Amino acid sequence: MVGERQSPGWRKPSDVMKIRKKKKPRKSSSGAPSINQSSGDCRGSPQRPGIVLKRRNPFGCGGGVAVARRISDDCQTELKKKQDETFEDKNVDDEEQTEVVQAEENVTSSTKDIVTTEEEKYHHSRTCPIDWCLHTRVRFTSEAGFDWSSRISSSEEGRGLTNFVRCSTVPSGQDKPVAEDSIFRERLQQAAMVWSSPSLPWFKSFPRIVPESKDTRTTFIVKEENVQESLMAQWCDSFCSVYQLLRAEICPFFYVCAHHLTILFRARHIAGMDSIHAFLGPTTRGFRESLKAEGVTFTMPLLKEESAKHQDPHQVIGCTQEEPTNQESSCKEEAEITDGGGDDDESDAASWLGSIGLDNFLEISNHKVQLQADTSAKQDNRPQSVLFVEGLGNIQALHNFILNYKNIVATVGLQAGIPPTLLAPLAFHGATLSSCKVKSGCLRQVVGQQVNDIHTLDVSGPILPHNVQQLTNLLSETQEGQFTATFQAHGPTGAFTIASHRTLTDLKESPVDSEESNQSPPSCAGFSQEFVEQLYRPEASSEKPWKELGYAEGKFRWPQV
Repeated sequence: MVGERQSPGWRKPSDVMKIRKKKKPRKSSSGAPSINQSSGDCRGSPQRPGIVLKRRNPFGCGGGVAVARRISDDCQTELKKKQDETFEDKNVDDEEQTEVVQAEENVTSSTKDIVTTEEEKYHHSRTCPIDWCLHTRVRFTSEAGFDWSSRISSSEEGRGLTNFVRCSTVPSGQDKPVAEDSIFRERLQQAAMVWSSPSLPWFKSFPRIVPESKDTRTTFIVKEENVQESLMAQWCDSFCSVYQLLRAEICPFFYVCAHHLTILFRARHIAGMDSIHAFLGPTTRGFRESLKAEGVTFTMPLLKEESAKHQDPHQVIGCTQEEPTNQESSCKEEAEITDGGGDDDESDAASWLGSIGLDNFLEISNHKVQLQADTSAKQDNRPQSVLFVEGLGNIQALHNFILNYKNIVATVGLQAGIPPTLLAPLAFHGATLSSCKVKSGCLRQVVGQQVNDIHTLDVSGPILPHNVQQLTNLLSETQEGQFTATFQAHGPTGAFTIASHRTLTDLKESPVDSEESNQSPPSCAGFSQEFVEQLYRPEASSEKPWKELGYAEGKFRWPQV
């Protein structure tokens, strides 16, 4: 039957899979021989993974030797490739290392250049220079603490006051390591002392030149003539006493602080000057005219510099020409003609004004023209109006002028009837011992993600040059040899430092008497020998008033001009 027939070509899927599983080992056995299945000639050859050998030709001669040679050649080529790769890697590493070294050298050289340029912007000195302006406040900052200055005992305060009054120097803390902090506190007390006059408990004697306050009340001294006379008499005695000490070269300098004027008197040989001298500022035209009337000769060192900057170049060129041209001669003739006509016009105008009754009108107009022509009048109450008076005769005339000058004392306001303040480093007749306020504290400064503690020491009051010197010398020993000082100068006295430097440059250009310059300066009591030598050296004076002063690695550093 047809239905009972079975086609021999058809198979079930399960039978097909069984057949395929049985055929797989047969294919592997009949495949290409591997290294292990090869003949005995190839058994001695090195076996390397990943290398498939061709089946040996049974009709060839020495097939096993050729295969071994080919395998060794392949191994050698692979070894050479690996060696070349490692050598190239080494060369790349060496090049990278050389590039890194060159980059590091470039960075170090650039940083050195930056450091050198920054260092060139600052002056460096083993000793602290002298700033001749008065300071109202100084803040010292350091990473080391000021714990040693927080508590001054009564005995330490007494020893510091006694040493200041007796003009004796305190030994440094290195001489007595047992009582080191005690000696530092004594020196701090001594460095904050000043002699002043007059002493009025209800009145702040410094600073005297202050902005106008809204309080327009006058003191009771104006109404009491007896009080005014007694205060002025005592002040005259004090002023004469400190002036005589200056002439005797016992007191090196002192200050006179009035309500509109500040005067710095300096003794002979101070800052390289051959005679006694003084600086006055700020001044006005009326004050200068009154000085001339009293026979006091003076110069304006800062005004010379300003006038030289703004000088007309055409005028300088015209002055250098020797022979005038024809056009210039014709211009001169025309100017003479116009001048002659101008004189006739002025005479006619004067006669006409005289007929009306205004004879003094021309005098007033001529005075106005003179004021407009005076260039120094434009610098009134400015730093350029500082005066320099030199010589014993001129200083004596200035001394007499100040004693008889009525406007030296204010007539209205809170300073009415109060004489000027005298400040000196040494005692004089009628002087009062006053001290600066000293306060230590701590500030926190955020630098990136870190918070650093900065310790501070604030000194406020009338701070004279000797106070700054003693304080800096003290802190150079206590603050691990590193600190920074920020100064707040009294504005009207800031020009004294600049004027002093200007006069010194002028003196260097002029000839100096050898006999006077070779004289040795006297020693001032109450100061260290190092500070006395600085007082008499011209290069020890600062060029401009300080704003910041640093100390590190045994050297003082301050910015250049």
